[in-house]
Amino acid sequence: MKNKKGVSTVVATLIILAIVLVGIGIVMYVIMPLFEGTSENIDYSAKCLSTGVTILSADYNRGSNIAEVSLKRRAGISSDEFDGVMLKFDDGVETEEVDVSGNIAALETKTKSSILSLSNLTKVDANVYFIQEGGDKYICTQTTTKAIGDSV
Repeated sequence: MKNKKGVSTVVATLIILAIVLVGIGIVMYVIMPLFEGTSENIDYSAKCLSTGVTILSADYNRGSNIAEVSLKRRAGISSDEFDGVMLKFDDGVETEEVDVSGNIAALETKTKSSILSLSNLTKVDANVYFIQEGGDKYICTQTTTKAIGDSV
């Protein structure tokens, strides 16, 4: 009889199992950071859907470069407070952002006047934002747009 030497099936199974576990560990190390903070963003996204902020009017005085925007929060929307509204003025070439800090209660109107460096404004976009735990702004993707000069 020949004396055959080789790896037993038990040892081979243990080696394969160790390789699989190391592979899973490497994949988890790479993939898990992609999902950190996702649940917090989902919470903010849900709050964004129920803010109900609209632009009542957006006017611009070309002589003084003063823009005035009136915002209102609809009734019957969630009472969750937000931290402010980011206004983005657009002249077709460039944009300029203005921060309107603070919450707007249901049916409350808030007006913001700002001196802008842009000319020939065409529209303004409004996005509600929340301040996250680290101090960063979470700007909602829901945008309300109004043409400059239009009033309700």
